Amino acid sequence: MRKEPIESETRKSESRLAADWCGAVAAAFKDLVVSASAARVGALAASIRDSRGRFRLKIAVSPWATVTRLERDGEVIDLVDRDTPLVVPQELEIDDYKIELTSPKGRKDARILANSLQPGRTYVLWGDMSGEKFQVAELPK
Repeated sequence: MRKEPIESETRKSESRLAADWCGAVAAAFKDLVVSASAARVGALAASIRDSRGRFRLKIAVSPWATVTRLERDGEVIDLVDRDTPLVVPQELEIDDYKIELTSPKGRKDARILANSLQPGRTYVLWGDMSGEKFQVAELPK
């Protein structure tokens, strides 16, 4: 087991090779059990290869709100705790996100765009439920 994190480019390079190799194995042994295993490993390697990285998200709107929906590419992300202030417990893949917030003042939607995020960083979505729009800010390390 590695004790140091692998550099992102090294990880992507190795996963690119693994995805290609698994694709070749799956094709060569098309009707055998090993083909299905190679396809699963290849899919995992491809997801690592294509990843733009992960980030952490905090949601701090005032006076308070409930996160009724956190969505990435049409897929809803389950949250056990939904009331703000909230720290999303899992790291999120860098991508575009839609967030629906509700409070006694009504419902508001927020968006976080992938091009505003950097891997390994923590961001906070903040603002007032009665205001125009929310802001996203990077928190210092």
